[in-house]
Amino acid sequence: MVGKRWEQSVFADVKYLRTEVVKVAETAEAAKGLENLRSNTEVKDLEIQIK
Repeated sequence: MVGKRWEQSVFADVKYLRTEVVKVAETAEAAKGLENLRSNTEVKDLEIQIK
């Protein structure tokens, strides 16, 4: 009985960690996208200034 409870606890922990890893990956992806967006905007601003 104790083994089964322990197994469920470990499964729940692994499931939780997976969702956390996904959140971190999504946050990193969003930050990367934001950085790309910012650099693209800076390039466009420079192009406008040059014209």
